[in-house]
Amino acid sequence: MVMKNRKEFAKCLLFVLAFSLPTLSWGTDLRSQMLANPCLSCHGPDKQSAGSIPPVVGMSAENIQSALLDFKNDKRMGTVMNRIAKGYTDEEIAALANFFTR
Repeated sequence: MVMKNRKEFAKCLLFVLAFSLPTLSWGTDLRSQMLANPCLSCHGPDKQSAGSIPPVVGMSAENIQSALLDFKNDKRMGTVMNRIAKGYTDEEIAALANFFTR
């Protein structure tokens, strides 16, 4: 009976590892994508916004990060971007900048 429980435990452990290990390496990418989802509603799913909203496609990570930090610190004024940028940490802003340049 004990041997059966060990086998079941090993199967469960193998199952958990098989499905969690790939996400460990993808975690940052998934997190960045989740952080960027609200941005995509205005800036477009292909990062090319329509209308008067500036597109982020083609911008460097440094420019995106600088713009977001300026919005966050009220050094640059926007309609809603100041409020949005204040909701992100500096690390999240860096992750967003990297996400948009991929």
